[in-house]
Amino acid sequence: RVRRITRRHWMAAAVLAGIMVLGVSYFPLGKAGQYKQVVSYSYSRLTAERSLIEQVNTSDKPINIMLADSSIVELSVNSRISYPRSFDSAGTRDVYLSGEAFFKVTKNPNLPFRVFSNELVTKVLGTSCRVRSFEKDSVIQVIVKTGKVSVYSQAEKTLKETSTPDKLSGIILTPNQQLTYRKEGQQFQKVLLERPSMIVPVAVDRNMVYEDTRVEEVFDQISKAYGINIVYDLELLKNCTVTADLRNESFYDKLDLLCRAIGAGYEVIDGQVVIQSSGCQ
Repeated sequence: RVRRITRRHWMAAAVLAGIMVLGVSYFPLGKAGQYKQVVSYSYSRLTAERSLIEQVNTSDKPINIMLADSSIVELSVNSRISYPRSFDSAGTRDVYLSGEAFFKVTKNPNLPFRVFSNELVTKVLGTSCRVRSFEKDSVIQVIVKTGKVSVYSQAEKTLKETSTPDKLSGIILTPNQQLTYRKEGQQFQKVLLERPSMIVPVAVDRNMVYEDTRVEEVFDQISKAYGINIVYDLELLKNCTVTADLRNESFYDKLDLLCRAIGAGYEVIDGQVVIQSSGCQ
């Protein structure tokens, strides 16, 4: 369902929110006379006093929403999103999410697209990503399918103030990477997905048959196919070659087969793969 949120409606809501202490609360730090200000970044507070269109998915399946810039939002069940009727008068394209949604963002470097989801802001220039941020959950998740995004906490004011429209700051995510933010402790963790998918045409996978091929070439092709950075020591691997058929193998199975062939290993660190090898004779 779609309903219009007007300033008059939100003025009443803002007064009620203040009474219920949904905006700013004060908690003692343990010493007499000292208090700490804790700011709430709830959906209701973020959308208060803004003239926005709100859409709520009360159905039993995801629904698609087209925004004014032709970006597409696939809104999940029991989720809601608020957005302006037009982005023409603002320096950014800002939307507000409570729940889960998949975004296919129309590219416009001069008008960054930002998703405000409780404590986090996800900034994209043109990409597809999923954001999950239910208020009752203890974690917020951002998963990138294509392109590149940055994620930062709303508490990090300096990042928002210093970022230029065509520059990404904060924690950078690329395809097949996932960011998990734990509300308790405000902890960020960047990892690879359990099942990374190719970001290039499927035909590339059918060409992954190698005959006495330098392993660095194979690693580079896999890296480009999945958009995942693979780090290795070129000097150590310069004499390594492989003969392998990697068609129809998953990303991690490809890595396992290659590393077994050259007597190497790998670790996933900070959302990228690091190859560990003593070299080939």
